[in-house]
Amino acid sequence: MKLSIRYKPRCYDRPWLVKRVNGKYGQHAHMRRKKDAVKLRNLLDKNLMPYSEEFKTAAKRLLSEKEYKKLENSSNKALKVLRKNKKPCMGIVET
Repeated sequence: MKLSIRYKPRCYDRPWLVKRVNGKYGQHAHMRRKKDAVKLRNLLDKNLMPYSEEFKTAAKRLLSEKEYKKLENSSNKALKVLRKNKKPCMGIVET
């Protein structure tokens, strides 16, 4: 999946457009900053679910329903593995 990022100066509140290349008309999202648009693209390229509600909404618009569900499921599995493998933090004790 290819995503393009473009600047649209007429959209004052959210000028950065993230668009799916060769996608449907509705497969686009507007972001406030270029940094946010790049971050969203990187998260989707790595198949990671964004934590921010704004980013989740954008991901839902960019992806098909099937792709979004797959992204949701893979993120839940990854989170469970991280919690399972988490070791207790041991502080450094000076003597």
